[in-house]
Amino acid sequence: MESGTFTAQGVRVAVEGCGHGTLHAIYAAVEASSKARGWDGVDVLIIGGDFQAVRNPADLTVMSVPVKYRKLGDFHEYYSGARKAPYLTIFVAGNHEASSYLWELYYGGWVAPNIYYMGAANVLRLGPLRIAGMSGIWKGFDYRKTHHERLPFSQDDIKSFYHVREIDVRKLLQLKTQVDVGISHDWPRAVERHGDEGQLFRIKPFFKQESLDGTLGNPAAEYVMDRLRPAYWFSAHMHVKFSAVKKYDPPTAAPGPGDTAASTEPQPNEPSQVLPAPVADGQPNPDEIDLDLDDEDEEPATTAPDNSNKEDPAGAESSVEGVSAELLAQLPESFSKPPPQQQVRKPKMTPGQPVPPTITNTVTRFLALDKCEPGRHFLQLCEVPPLDPSNSEAHPPQSTTPRYRLQYDPEWLAITRVFAKDIVIGDRSAQSSPDLGEAHYAPLIERERQWVEEHVVAPGKLDVPDNFTITAPVHEAGQPEMVHHQPDEYTNPQTEAFCALVGVENVWAASEAERLERKKRGPPASHGRGLRSERDGDRRGGRGGGRGRGGRGWRGRAWRPASKPQQPKQCIVDRSTLTPNAGEAKIHVPSSARSHLGLRVNPMPRSDEAAAFFTAVYMAVQEIPHGKVTSYGHIAELIGTPQRPRQVGVCLKHLSEDPGARFNNSNVPWQRVINSKGVISPRSQPSGSLNQAAALRAEGVEVTAGALGELTVDFSEYGWFPRVLPSEAEEQGSSEEA
Repeated sequence: MESGTFTAQGVRVAVEGCGHGTLHAIYAAVEASSKARGWDGVDVLIIGGDFQAVRNPADLTVMSVPVKYRKLGDFHEYYSGARKAPYLTIFVAGNHEASSYLWELYYGGWVAPNIYYMGAANVLRLGPLRIAGMSGIWKGFDYRKTHHERLPFSQDDIKSFYHVREIDVRKLLQLKTQVDVGISHDWPRAVERHGDEGQLFRIKPFFKQESLDGTLGNPAAEYVMDRLRPAYWFSAHMHVKFSAVKKYDPPTAAPGPGDTAASTEPQPNEPSQVLPAPVADGQPNPDEIDLDLDDEDEEPATTAPDNSNKEDPAGAESSVEGVSAELLAQLPESFSKPPPQQQVRKPKMTPGQPVPPTITNTVTRFLALDKCEPGRHFLQLCEVPPLDPSNSEAHPPQSTTPRYRLQYDPEWLAITRVFAKDIVIGDRSAQSSPDLGEAHYAPLIERERQWVEEHVVAPGKLDVPDNFTITAPVHEAGQPEMVHHQPDEYTNPQTEAFCALVGVENVWAASEAERLERKKRGPPASHGRGLRSERDGDRRGGRGGGRGRGGRGWRGRAWRPASKPQQPKQCIVDRSTLTPNAGEAKIHVPSSARSHLGLRVNPMPRSDEAAAFFTAVYMAVQEIPHGKVTSYGHIAELIGTPQRPRQVGVCLKHLSEDPGARFNNSNVPWQRVINSKGVISPRSQPSGSLNQAAALRAEGVEVTAGALGELTVDFSEYGWFPRVLPSEAEEQGSSEEA
């Protein structure tokens, strides 16, 4: 861990990259680094996202990570009160979060005592410092949408929840006063050009082309950083330590009332700027971390052909086919073609520009850090003084601990009041409100600022109250660490209190009857946004790219389905051909049905036979009784392909996470299949086998650890090895279950 000391005294800040549910290790590292520096602690710990505030196993079902990487982590101990964070901790959300919990706290709030989530966007004050934060990552196709996600989540919702929305960026771009610290999960676009990009590309070589294309980083974060120009900007996401210094020209005069105001819609940069053009739709996120497996394909932009510069052929006197010029001359003037009008185009401006003269800083120091693992640069300690020295005098440290209290920011509260009516949640048909421009919003914010002064500042209500409240059930030791149902939706009292403080509607509140009705309806249908393209995984060197052993799909002989009544309607099967030696099966599975069947969509289309094989595997696994286990080889034997145990494993590896799919990890008990030695097959990540063991133990299956750490199950007690599937035995009028 590297750290540097700044000469001017200020707020003692610890900055950590991606959290990934490792609070114990992070706090221990902060303590050790503080002692090495001679400090008795820090005033605030900033975590740059992927915090993973998982309260209980149900929260894991709506966290965007593959099942085999889901783990409870240690946050639940802080949520339950078993432990308390030793330092004030604030964080923004990344792209691997317990979205069900963070949904309750859109405006921000305590996720546990002394641990504060900054919400979708926020500005807070800690002593002399103003800290701005924005959550999420960039995905162009979701940028202009509302916050339509609401429990129960579809697989698309789980992914889109953490995508940056224009309405939140629009709010940040209305700030007119100086901010000291900015935080985002992924990097502001093109910030690498202001540091040692050569060294960065040696560490992360696949960043180079994206940097050249101008697609590395988050355009929205760039807009906000270039508007606010804080002294420091901290990020994470890319899993590499990187620093840069971005310098700006002094701000120009403020725009007048009639000047064109910039929109927060992504716009091309001004020619005078050295930064590249914004991310075009269709470009993948540069480094959504390895375990994500969820890169979406963005909608390609379509452009109508521009014929405005085409000239009429020389000598053409008539613009109407088949009508002579003489006849046209005799017609009234109203019949003639109107002269072409030159299109008046408003100049496109970079969102957030020009910077108001009240934001005076011209140098921003950027720092990105890694995730908390041994040998990685994930922590930095520093003293951060305010840009305005008078703030140190106005907000001196207290003689007791903590030295500073977290406070609301009056300007941000005024902006919140202006835009509260534009916040829409849970409505997929709703359109985001249009951006009316800074000139339109400025007088509205000024008016609301007066309201804030009267109702919040004057009564002394700026301190963030210590009003943490447990909403979802606490995870207890000994309970299963994996479940297959989504969490319930809750109205968080903190959000109720904040909305009451600023006098806005709490749109996150709902009656129990409404929530029960939504739960009965189930999640909305997914549209494939959450399915990863395997070629992206290969390009980035990520896990699960689809080219591992056994990943070529099923090419064997025909198989026997579990039973005819269970065959999905989307499959048309000629059963007479489905014997082990009959050659190819005559099976047709429409591509539109494959997502419904729970099959992943791959760049290379899976053969119809392979799709049907996947279906047969899932149906067979569904028949394994609760509290029993079998082997991959026996499943292969039961469906008539004894030579394909490895392909059975491939099917389970690619089991859909979409609860709306016919076959998914909630209704196919994948954990009940282990290898032929009675051992839970090891994964590249130890948490995968541990999760499977936890799921089996929850069913009463005894899982023991061997001398080498292998996890085993006694087949003689828990094994399930029928000669035929129970459904086929019933069809034959006899039961041959072992």
